[in-house]
Amino acid sequence: MIPRAELIDRLWLQEEGVFLSREQYVQSLDGWDVSPHEVAGVLVGVTITKGPEFHFATFGAKWRLTRADIRRYLGPLLEKYGHVETKTPKDDYRQQRFNRLIGFTAVGEDEFYTHYKLEHLRHA
Repeated sequence: MIPRAELIDRLWLQEEGVFLSREQYVQSLDGWDVSPHEVAGVLVGVTITKGPEFHFATFGAKWRLTRADIRRYLGPLLEKYGHVETKTPKDDYRQQRFNRLIGFTAVGEDEFYTHYKLEHLRHA
């Protein structure tokens, strides 16, 4: 198992334009579950969850998120909370499209993000 601190270090290294110190960034992840996502033994990303909120960050390796991955990560959150929440930068059209393909619905926005909610998996 990859230590949480190592996963957070990987996340920090890929952040660009973050207006936080490293210490503030690490503190912002307090209370969040940060778990590795590996494909064929290679760390390609992490899942980040807190309650019904879910995020997925990648580390640049080429791979595809499978339907089984989606069920594995989102299914338990749907079962426990009845829904899953996420947010995507307003200018990240590729991620917004992906969210809609999975079944997320836009439920609001703020200055920087579009907020999404998922109440059932399309490909369950």
